[in-house]
Amino acid sequence: MNPYYTSENEFIRKLTEIVENNLSDENFGVKELANKANISREQIHRKLKAISNYSASQFIREIRLNKAKDMLLKEEDTVSEIAFKVGFSSTSYFVKCFHDMYGYSPGEFKNHSTENQNKTVQQEIKLPQQKKINTKTLIITAIISSIIILIIFSINHRNTHKTEKSIIVLPFKNLTDNPNNQYIADGLTEEILNFLFWVGDLKVTSRTTSEHFRDSQLSTHEIAESIGVNYVVEGSIRKQDTKIRISTQLIDGKTDKHIWSEIFDRETNDILGIQNEIAKSVANQLKSVLIKDELHKALKKPTQNKEAYDAYLKGRFLLNKANSIQRTDVDAKSMRTSIKYFEKAISLDSCFTQAYVELANAHCGLSGWGHTPGINGWLVGDTIINKALLIDPNLGEAHAVKGAIYFWGGTRNYEAALAEFKKARKLNPNYPPLYQWYAQLLMIIGPIEEARKYVDIALKIEPYYWVTHNLSAYIYYFEEKYSESILECKVAKDLYKDYIFNNWLFFLNYIKLNQGENAMKELQFILEANPKTKPFASQIPIIYSKGGTKALIKWIAEAQANSPVQVKGIGRSPYIIAWWYAILKDKQNCLIWLDKLTQRKSLGYMSNLVVSNPDFDFLRKDPHFIKLLEQFDLSKYHKRGTN
Repeated sequence: MNPYYTSENEFIRKLTEIVENNLSDENFGVKELANKANISREQIHRKLKAISNYSASQFIREIRLNKAKDMLLKEEDTVSEIAFKVGFSSTSYFVKCFHDMYGYSPGEFKNHSTENQNKTVQQEIKLPQQKKINTKTLIITAIISSIIILIIFSINHRNTHKTEKSIIVLPFKNLTDNPNNQYIADGLTEEILNFLFWVGDLKVTSRTTSEHFRDSQLSTHEIAESIGVNYVVEGSIRKQDTKIRISTQLIDGKTDKHIWSEIFDRETNDILGIQNEIAKSVANQLKSVLIKDELHKALKKPTQNKEAYDAYLKGRFLLNKANSIQRTDVDAKSMRTSIKYFEKAISLDSCFTQAYVELANAHCGLSGWGHTPGINGWLVGDTIINKALLIDPNLGEAHAVKGAIYFWGGTRNYEAALAEFKKARKLNPNYPPLYQWYAQLLMIIGPIEEARKYVDIALKIEPYYWVTHNLSAYIYYFEEKYSESILECKVAKDLYKDYIFNNWLFFLNYIKLNQGENAMKELQFILEANPKTKPFASQIPIIYSKGGTKALIKWIAEAQANSPVQVKGIGRSPYIIAWWYAILKDKQNCLIWLDKLTQRKSLGYMSNLVVSNPDFDFLRKDPHFIKLLEQFDLSKYHKRGTN
């Protein structure tokens, strides 16, 4: 069982103690710290980022260097001896790290000992912002296989001892003079990722995690340490006349040393012949790594039509941009433009199944974010995804999208959604959105313990995706683990600070933990974030002083029910209003607002959460509530609190 840390200070104190007890062990890193603390590397990193903005590797290094500073003050050992005692096998590397932290070398320390104070792990690291490097063609598919051969050959060649084969592919840099070529660099990154996902014994980080480090100033070693991988791939593209040059490097994440680097020069109009030749080489090289079925899937080309593939890459670039990890809403313009490119790709190759999947995703996204009326986008997406499945019934991504449509698109066919997700996981267990959608479905139908299982998988795949952390925070709330929920909220906020619904979750958790002052301040912040509700913010302390947190919730419920002005982040959904009354245990008003949900064909994600939400427990045996669950198609899943 994981230890429960009652406070942030206790969490930091415990980790510090573990590091100090293993100070001289040069091999003691994030993995070893996680094992000693009995929690995962991802949890350590998320919590440290939430509390101090430190990565786990930075945390360990700071403790080592602070201890070194204490030893230097005593003047009992040489610099080399101290370096060894605090876990640095290389004196020169120790000197470099010490200088980077304090601004002077260990040998110069005496002259500065009265001018500088010790830095602590509670301080926030302020890293300089790296300038964005501005970033055509189907050369991507010709070269990817060559890169994969070298990556896997190099890893296998070096991996003579049993080291976990784990890797991150950082976003390739566009060094052309045309920023519009960014889609080529991004397409190259994503295609390499998609290929590597099929390597059975290789752990590959997701695109969203990779994206998090696009403009990072961290070294490759620090990136590898922060996410717990052993290898890093980075690269760039350049274009001159009719040629594209792609440079790639494979780096050992532990030593920051280059294992190999390669430059690929190709003519943009000589692709398919080279592509086939390289694909055969890949098949020969990877037989020991990929089983036959995996090899077939990895080598399968999405299309033979280079113009169709170019349109697809442009569409996917725009769709990824529209769904940027730094957004709470989609960029509707980019999403609609992506649709045009996917449609062009399909018109050029009517069997291009990946283009169908992304086209369906785009239409569903527009509907899901309210940019297409009602469930229209889901209906269009369903028609498109059915075409993809007719062409290829074994396309895992298509089954995942089909499952999402079943429970979000108006039919509320939860059993069909479950079946599609199970099939998708069997066919393609590496499709990141699948686990997020799976967890969201299980939040609706339960059991909530299963939702936790799948959101934890999603967090391992995408540890830097704020949406997944916010989802995890909600599941913790439903598990009635409010302190853990707050920690996840902090991680989500650190990754994306402007998601106002996260603030609502802070508010709910503070209510449950009887932290009234914090709840009051959070509500004030939410109201002040919207010019239309800002005038009401000054009333909140008065309301709280008179009636405590119950008065705050009652005020919100009545404001949402009666005021034409919407409070930012939650709208006027009948479910949300019913939720407020459920927290107050106001049975009459709660049921009135749940009744209003029966008038809607599509409940929407935030309107189905009654089966697993503990705030509705006081209604579990109420006949009216049970009848409502029948109308919501949730009766068979109503098991919580009914025994």
